Amino acid sequence: RLRHEKSKETIHCEIQEGSDWRTVSSLNWRTGVYSGANGDSVQISHWQSFESMHVQPAMYFVVPHHENGDAITFYNIGDNQLGFSGFSVAAGAGDDGQGTLGTSAPLQEPTWQDYDDFSDGTLDTSKWDLSCWDGGNLPIESNGKMVFSGKTVSGWNQTILTKAILATNSNAASKLVDGIEPHSVLEFKESDSLKGIELTFSLPSGVPQKTGFGLYAINYAAYFNAINEEDAEEAIGFDIDLWYDSGALGIEFQVKDPQTGVETDVKVPIQFDQSYRVGFVRDETTIKFYLNDELKGEFPYQNVGETFIIRAMNENAQSFSTYVDNVRVLRKVDVSASSTGDGQLPYQVASGDKWSLYDYSQSKWIPSGDILRERLVALLKDSPNPSDTIRRVQAYGRGLGLSQDAITAIVVELTYFSNSTVLQEYGVTLPY
Repeated sequence: RLRHEKSKETIHCEIQEGSDWRTVSSLNWRTGVYSGANGDSVQISHWQSFESMHVQPAMYFVVPHHENGDAITFYNIGDNQLGFSGFSVAAGAGDDGQGTLGTSAPLQEPTWQDYDDFSDGTLDTSKWDLSCWDGGNLPIESNGKMVFSGKTVSGWNQTILTKAILATNSNAASKLVDGIEPHSVLEFKESDSLKGIELTFSLPSGVPQKTGFGLYAINYAAYFNAINEEDAEEAIGFDIDLWYDSGALGIEFQVKDPQTGVETDVKVPIQFDQSYRVGFVRDETTIKFYLNDELKGEFPYQNVGETFIIRAMNENAQSFSTYVDNVRVLRKVDVSASSTGDGQLPYQVASGDKWSLYDYSQSKWIPSGDILRERLVALLKDSPNPSDTIRRVQAYGRGLGLSQDAITAIVVELTYFSNSTVLQEYGVTLPY
């Protein structure tokens, strides 16, 4: 296990032997002094204190091997001889970080955050952008709700598109406007950073047939550059839609399989004038749909950079009005921690070269790739031995959560080119 002893500013690596824990190594995160099990210690050169950073602890497992220079010999491993189980994260009972392994609460999902309750009467332009066409009106905050409507203003037929849509295709209006289906659309400008969305929908009695109101995930690049309607439909990864047709009203959870493109849907009957809290939570491979906190389905999923929108429309050019309220989100990066480092640690759920540390001294996320570049330069200045340095850098990069491809790219970038501008900037000269 990894144990943080707050009072000593030290992280311990420990192994369980029976009911006792034995310290294998320790690291003082302020000074960079590393101590082994036999009491020997060494000062890590060019150490940067973690005092102003939030750190993502990581553990990685290496197949047992022996290194002799550049030669590596792997030991034979039989079936079921290597693995791990019982992973958990424990909050310490005190400054010593002691907790009970295996009985503590597991690592929790980031917490839901209030995003917008539309109570101030003013659109938050850092979060939202707006669209409308074919007689749909721009969504507007009114009476503590975000109201969507269409065909309610005589003579209104403007086409207004979000900046993200126009940046994808400046001629996007030609793919949307048909003169028949009024649309009122609210776009999440922070779509890339959202792991989940929850909101409260309702359809009032009296809306006409063929009225839809829902949350959609759309790959803008694929949708607005599609050559036919079928391709455009494929660009809609999933949606949660309130739909009224042929006298029936229901919520439809629809998602396309990322490999086959086959669409699956779950339909739930609902009532007019009732509020329904719907939402989704996604990770790298799955998406879960919820209705009033009840899981309605879990399906394969692949993030292709979708943009999330809330859209209301009618297929028969008839007038409608409805609303959404109380939007909450799960963020990939949890920014709920205070500037003093208290509270829940911010983190980023990502892969490859996207893991980050949060540096409060600079008030920004520092990509692990940049951290590894700085570490590599420091190691080269300390001892420009290519083979030894590369091995040390690879281990350091894995500890940061970087993929092997990302580590290799950075090593090649900084060491295999004699005219590397980065190395020149730091005054490092390699012996080749």
